[in-house]
Amino acid sequence: NIVRSKFEVNNCIFQNNLSDAIDLDFSNGKITNSKFYNSGNDAVDASGSIIDVINTEIYKSGDKGVSAGEQSQVMLKGINITDCHIGIASKDKSVVNGIS
Repeated sequence: NIVRSKFEVNNCIFQNNLSDAIDLDFSNGKITNSKFYNSGNDAVDASGSIIDVINTEIYKSGDKGVSAGEQSQVMLKGINITDCHIGIASKDKSVVNGIS
């Protein structure tokens, strides 16, 4: 869980997490070249955050691949989301943009 912080996650593997793999609350940063496998809940959960997710693979999340809430701004570029209950969710006046 990253709270009210600037962050950068690069070349990481998150595997077999019991709940959210990364939970971002009111934070600003980037997730690049990373992989999320078998997250118990969401792979990436952003609340009130500004994030870029670039060249990242999400496979088999228990709920959402990417979740944006509480006016988050999320940019997705080069993302592969497979076998998740919900691929991308945007709520609470959040904005999610994607580029292939």
